[in-house]
Amino acid sequence: GVAGWDALLPRGGTAAGAWVTPDSALGLTSAFAAINTIATDIASLPLKLYRKRAGGGRDEVPDHPAAMLMAESPDGETTSMRWFQAHIGHVLGWGNGYGEIEFDRSGYPTGVYLTDPSRTVPRRRPQDKVLYYDLGNGTLPPYRMLHTAGLGFDGLVGYSPIAKAREAVGLALAAEQYGAGMFGNGARPGGVLKTPRKLKDDAV
Repeated sequence: GVAGWDALLPRGGTAAGAWVTPDSALGLTSAFAAINTIATDIASLPLKLYRKRAGGGRDEVPDHPAAMLMAESPDGETTSMRWFQAHIGHVLGWGNGYGEIEFDRSGYPTGVYLTDPSRTVPRRRPQDKVLYYDLGNGTLPPYRMLHTAGLGFDGLVGYSPIAKAREAVGLALAAEQYGAGMFGNGARPGGVLKTPRKLKDDAV
């Protein structure tokens, strides 16, 4: 089977003392800026559907129901750009972005709804290795799931960049928290110095 997010992240915090998840990493300004910039740039690219020709080549099919759905609003609530910005953001944080696909009776997609990447897990049935998606509160077959994976070990599940860089992210988060605490204290180090005997004024 394929492990979920919890299995990718060792138990406990980092050596620097910070607990690192894709959500907590967004508190780090550099991580947020990188994920936001890449996700926004990719989401702003045009999305087109093509049909292969029998003799080679391809033709754009702008009036296909799937093309119109993805170009306008995959879930009927957000714009296409906002939907893909979130989807790619999931890929950049968790290593995988997932969208549950709904179909009408004719077999055309009517909606694609983002699922929680921290709970959605691709798995294989032990008896026949058939792939399915575990949502935590149900399962879906592969044809009902739009799955975008980042770099991974098996071509199916992407590595979480945050999990792979957890010590570096943890150190940066701890340094940010330490700096904020120091400046919140007036940038004055606290503490008391003691001596075993009384000092004269010039010694003090």
